[in-house]
Amino acid sequence: KFNIDKMFFSSHGINEKGIIIDTSLPETQLRKCVMNQSKQSFFLCDKTKISASAPYNLASVEEADYTITDTEISFDFLPENHNCKIVFGGPEVAYAVKMY
Repeated sequence: KFNIDKMFFSSHGINEKGIIIDTSLPETQLRKCVMNQSKQSFFLCDKTKISASAPYNLASVEEADYTITDTEISFDFLPENHNCKIVFGGPEVAYAVKMY
Protein backbone atom coordinates (compact mmCIF):
# COMPACT_ATOMS: atom_id res chain seq x y z
CA LYS A 1 0.00 0.00 0.00
CA PHE A 2 1.15 3.50 -0.85
CA ASN A 3 0.41 6.75 0.98
CA ILE A 4 -0.43 9.20 -1.80
CA ASP A 5 -1.77 12.69 -1.14
CA LYS A 6 -2.32 13.97 -4.70
CA MET A 7 -2.35 12.09 -7.99
CA PHE A 8 -2.06 14.06 -11.23
CA PHE A 9 -2.74 11.93 -14.29
CA SER A 10 -3.68 12.00 -17.92
CA SER A 11 -4.90 9.34 -20.29
CA HIS A 12 -5.83 8.86 -23.93
CA GLY A 13 -8.98 10.87 -23.31
CA ILE A 14 -12.57 11.02 -22.18
CA ASN A 15 -15.45 9.56 -24.15
CA GLU A 16 -18.91 10.99 -24.76
CA LYS A 17 -20.30 9.11 -21.75
CA GLY A 18 -17.84 10.78 -19.36
CA ILE A 19 -15.56 7.77 -18.97
CA ILE A 20 -11.81 8.35 -18.74
CA ILE A 21 -10.31 5.92 -21.26
CA ASP A 22 -6.90 4.67 -22.38
CA THR A 23 -5.20 2.46 -24.95
CA SER A 24 -2.85 0.63 -22.55
CA LEU A 25 -4.18 -2.03 -20.18
CA PRO A 26 -1.10 -2.01 -17.85
CA GLU A 27 -1.21 1.80 -17.57
CA THR A 28 -4.97 1.73 -16.93
CA GLN A 29 -4.54 -0.86 -14.17
CA LEU A 30 -1.72 1.14 -12.57
CA ARG A 31 -3.74 4.38 -12.68
CA LYS A 32 -6.76 2.63 -11.09
CA CYS A 33 -4.58 1.30 -8.27
CA VAL A 34 -2.95 4.68 -7.58
CA MET A 35 -6.27 6.52 -7.88
CA ASN A 36 -7.85 4.22 -5.30
CA GLN A 37 -5.02 4.90 -2.84
CA SER A 38 -4.83 8.69 -3.37
CA LYS A 39 -6.48 11.26 -1.14
CA GLN A 40 -7.14 13.48 -4.18
CA SER A 41 -6.94 12.89 -7.93
CA PHE A 42 -6.54 15.47 -10.70
CA PHE A 43 -7.37 14.43 -14.27
CA LEU A 44 -5.48 16.49 -16.90
CA CYS A 45 -7.47 16.67 -20.13
CA ASP A 46 -6.74 19.09 -22.99
CA LYS A 47 -9.19 19.73 -25.83
CA THR A 48 -7.59 17.09 -28.09
CA LYS A 49 -8.71 14.36 -25.65
CA ILE A 50 -12.43 15.21 -25.63
CA SER A 51 -14.77 12.64 -27.23
CA ALA A 52 -11.93 10.17 -27.70
CA SER A 53 -12.18 6.43 -28.27
CA ALA A 54 -10.08 3.71 -26.62
CA PRO A 55 -10.61 0.12 -25.45
CA TYR A 56 -9.96 0.43 -21.69
CA ASN A 57 -12.08 2.28 -19.12
CA LEU A 58 -10.25 3.86 -16.21
CA ALA A 59 -13.04 5.61 -14.29
CA SER A 60 -15.96 7.95 -14.61
CA VAL A 61 -14.93 11.61 -14.70
CA GLU A 62 -16.95 11.94 -11.47
CA GLU A 63 -14.42 9.72 -9.70
CA ALA A 64 -11.63 12.26 -10.22
CA ASP A 65 -11.73 14.99 -7.61
CA TYR A 66 -10.83 17.60 -10.24
CA THR A 67 -10.66 17.71 -14.02
CA ILE A 68 -8.21 20.30 -15.33
CA THR A 69 -8.70 21.35 -18.95
CA ASP A 70 -7.99 24.12 -21.44
CA THR A 71 -11.50 24.17 -22.85
CA GLU A 72 -15.05 24.12 -21.56
CA ILE A 73 -16.39 20.58 -21.55
CA SER A 74 -20.07 19.75 -21.75
CA PHE A 75 -20.97 17.40 -18.91
CA ASP A 76 -24.63 16.91 -19.76
CA PHE A 77 -24.30 13.23 -18.87
CA LEU A 78 -23.61 13.94 -15.18
CA PRO A 79 -26.39 13.27 -12.68
CA GLU A 80 -27.81 16.22 -10.74
CA ASN A 81 -26.28 15.28 -7.37
CA HIS A 82 -22.67 14.69 -8.47
CA ASN A 83 -19.52 16.23 -7.00
CA CYS A 84 -17.54 16.99 -10.17
CA LYS A 85 -15.12 19.94 -10.11
CA ILE A 86 -13.77 21.29 -13.41
CA VAL A 87 -10.86 23.75 -13.63
CA PHE A 88 -10.61 25.68 -16.90
CA GLY A 89 -7.41 27.44 -17.86
CA GLY A 90 -5.70 28.87 -20.87
CA PRO A 91 -3.85 31.94 -22.12
CA GLU A 92 -6.86 34.22 -21.74
CA VAL A 93 -8.16 32.80 -18.46
CA ALA A 94 -6.06 32.37 -15.34
CA TYR A 95 -8.53 29.83 -13.98
CA ALA A 96 -12.17 29.25 -13.34
CA VAL A 97 -13.61 26.51 -11.19
CA LYS A 98 -17.07 25.21 -12.01
CA MET A 99 -19.04 22.87 -9.87
CA TYR A 100 -21.20 20.93 -12.30
